[in-house]
Formats: sequence, C-alpha cells, structure tokens
Amino acid sequence: TGSSGINAEYGHGHHSIRFQDTVHRYWNSGAQEQEFVDAVQQSLSCCGASSVLDYGEMDVPPSCCKTATGCDQDRAFSRGCYNILSSKILGQCTGPIIATVAVVVFELVTACFVFTAKTERGGYTQLYQ
Repeated sequence: TGSSGINAEYGHGHHSIRFQDTVHRYWNSGAQEQEFVDAVQQSLSCCGASSVLDYGEMDVPPSCCKTATGCDQDRAFSRGCYNILSSKILGQCTGPIIATVAVVVFELVTACFVFTAKTERGGYTQLYQ
C-alpha cells in the first residue's frame, strides 16, 4: 500500500525495512509511492534506503542522480536515504521534546514549592497524624 513507504519516515527498526521494500517495489508501485521516493531522493541527494544497490538489477530512478538523463548505478548519489531521513526527523524532534521536559520539570518544582510554602504556613490541614 502507499502508506508503507510514507510511514518509513517516522521511526526505526521495521520502518527501515518498509522503506527498503518501497524502494524494491519502486517500478511496480503506485504513483504516490514513486513520488514519495523521488521527493526524498532528490531533496536529500541520496539513492535507495541503504544505497543505490537497493535497486538491484532494476533501472535506477532518475531521482537518484543530479541529472535525470543517463542515470545509472555509477552516476547515482552514493548515500542511502534512510539514515539521512531519520537523522533529520530526530533532529527536528529534539527541540520540542526538550522544551516539553523543561516545562514539566518547572511545573513540578513550582508545585513542590507551593505545597511546601502552604504547609509551613499552616495553610493545609493534616488529615492523618
């Protein structure tokens, strides 16, 4: 299905296999999968999931080369796409994750401070002794 190739950009492990499967099916897949693979390869200047060798005996897609004409394994981009794509996605996620953790820690520290201040002033009544 078209979703298996697109989901490949969101993780590790079995998603790498899905992306590689999408590459292997490139010439027999639908237009959506081909467009996805072409967009990834052109924008990241890469070819295949691991390398151009992922295409095996098949023709190398024109999106694997700087120029569309005469694209073959010798002229294709040397880097595979999966690791580059994963690094870019993880790099974009790091900032929001750190910000979220910082906010949660700040809220916990603030809650502890408020609780301690109220307890010291006798603002809370102890239920158990």
